[in-house]
Amino acid sequence: MGVFTRSDSKYFWMNLERPGQRPLRQSTGVLVDAPTPGQRRDQRALAEQKYAVRMGELAKAGYQMPLERPVIGFTEFATWYDQNVIVHHRGSEKDRSRLKLLCDHFTDRPLHTIDVTLVQEWVTARRKQVSARSVNRELDDLKLMLTKAVPRYLAASPLVGFRRLRTEDFEARVLTPAEYDRLLAAIQTIEEEALLVTAVNTLLRLGSLLALEWRHDKGDHFRTLNAKVRQMLAPISPDVRDVLDRLPHSGTYLFATDVGHRGGGPSARENYIKRLFAKLCARAEVPHGRQVHGVTFHSIRHTGATWALQRTGNLKAVMQLGGWKTVPQCLAYAVSNTAEVQAVAASLSRRKPTVLKLARTHVKEDR
Repeated sequence: MGVFTRSDSKYFWMNLERPGQRPLRQSTGVLVDAPTPGQRRDQRALAEQKYAVRMGELAKAGYQMPLERPVIGFTEFATWYDQNVIVHHRGSEKDRSRLKLLCDHFTDRPLHTIDVTLVQEWVTARRKQVSARSVNRELDDLKLMLTKAVPRYLAASPLVGFRRLRTEDFEARVLTPAEYDRLLAAIQTIEEEALLVTAVNTLLRLGSLLALEWRHDKGDHFRTLNAKVRQMLAPISPDVRDVLDRLPHSGTYLFATDVGHRGGGPSARENYIKRLFAKLCARAEVPHGRQVHGVTFHSIRHTGATWALQRTGNLKAVMQLGGWKTVPQCLAYAVSNTAEVQAVAASLSRRKPTVLKLARTHVKEDR
């Protein structure tokens, strides 16, 4: 029990063990709570790092000897990190892809020579190639990797407090009913129809859709894994049931089975579906891609959430359907209809425009 929490404190605490003596319990000064899951993980990692540094200080003081740390190259430690950390991640394939990019840049540079200046130079160079969001994802991986190197190879991570790049506010794009009708009309295969209808009606992410196996089909619902949360139930509506019954029951997975048969992994199947959706949008003359403020496959999830909330007004049920734990998470996906927002704003007005206009008319006539 190195790092722990207490009900009477908002900070992480550390249990500092001392040979032959009672353990010391000290506050890390690191807050337990944070706005997002990623920030909470960072807080936990920072507390664990402070614990490791403090234990090192106690060991050095107790035994009157310096702590000698072995030297290891970035690529060599990345191999250990892949085999012992990434292997336990749910999105391990994408994590490995980003890790390879980091290895291509930092190569065999000794881990202890990586500092803030070097990382800042990498961020600047990388930003010229990809979006700020992509850089931040890679930066988060690098932060976690260096934290795991403490205390064996590093006394402390050099990236504690290193800020992520500021990203532009993302304006969600949803399909209009007319665009959705055009997509349905442009469908050429049952696979396209099943994918589109299932995505809209279940609000499942692409990763969860691709993970659907026929054994998950329980007739009126899917028992599947949410790509970011946990096991969940996804109801099967009559429209979804209709397209699934017409979908060939070949292979293990519902979608992109032909790619799987050719030996493609999850990334190959995901890229195949994205290309499939892009071609469908082109045939339906629906703008595709964020560069033109068009839709992406993830827009289907935004669309389903928006329509469900507009048609039912049942926020709690929509949250359960989409697997969102908090209201802000759900509302980030449900885009309000502009006309509805204007109507709500107008309902708050205490003025009566018609009466005021008539009153002004009478004043002019009196004059």
